[in-house]
Amino acid sequence: MKTDSYYTDKSRVNNSALGYFLKSPRFFHKMMTEDVEQESKTSLEFGTALHMYVLQPNEFKHTYRIADFEIPRLSQQKAFCEEFIRLREKGPRIAAFEAYKASYATKGKSDDKIAAESIALLLRYKTYIQSCDGRKYLTWSQFNKIKDLYKEAMKHKFAKTLLETKGECEYHINWECCGVDCKSLLDKVIIDEDSKAITLIDLKTTSHIATFKDSVDTYDYFRQMQFYKMALKYLIDNGFYKYKFDEFTFKCYIIAFDTSDTKEVRVFDMLNGMVDKEEQIKSILTQIKWHMDNNLWDHSREYYEGEGIETLA
Repeated sequence: MKTDSYYTDKSRVNNSALGYFLKSPRFFHKMMTEDVEQESKTSLEFGTALHMYVLQPNEFKHTYRIADFEIPRLSQQKAFCEEFIRLREKGPRIAAFEAYKASYATKGKSDDKIAAESIALLLRYKTYIQSCDGRKYLTWSQFNKIKDLYKEAMKHKFAKTLLETKGECEYHINWECCGVDCKSLLDKVIIDEDSKAITLIDLKTTSHIATFKDSVDTYDYFRQMQFYKMALKYLIDNGFYKYKFDEFTFKCYIIAFDTSDTKEVRVFDMLNGMVDKEEQIKSILTQIKWHMDNNLWDHSREYYEGEGIETLA
């Protein structure tokens, strides 16, 4: 399914937005209403590429190129290249100078210093800039690691079954709960109407697979999986299938890819840890709905309805 609308639609709440709200209503509102530039992280970009290689191989071929030249790693380097491309009609020196000032802190630097450093950056990434055609770049080492991890998954007796069984990948569901419009993008779901079985599969990358439970707790993957389960239930119970959700057997797994030198792949059953998460999600969405209805975002509902004193529950 097409996923462009999933990322551009800020009118709907996804699992990440639940996390925003748990930080504070103000932070939630900022993230949902403003164009907030989030720092690009190499690990996240690698995870995205791995997802696409494993789940959407044809899409991967059209999205990524393998670079045989240096590509920018840091957010400032990437911003410089993007700004230079946007400004290149001004000429290389002026474009490089302005791109540098837009991308780097320049306090205390003379114009001559900025000019010298901007030209050095331009020469460093000249081939990359000339090669930009809308596709993303991976180094050979990144591409080889992705291929190695996929091979490890295909050697894992259960990961192989989950990945090879026909299902829907990058499955975008718009749904509603507690009066709030929601959205979910599922890595893979297998819905077998004949056997009345649903299998939800999510891919994660980690550099510490031995302590993956710590990541599960830190990022609340149990809540994320329950949020996806609720999306599926909404979809199925609203007429997209001939059976109701409760008539299906439901299973949920995370396939974890270790990006360290071990390149290990493990599969984790997530079902038991999801049991108490539905009420938590509904509670968060109920609070979000109150703030939406009242358009009050600087403090919590408890603050507005009480004396300004909040509990640490």
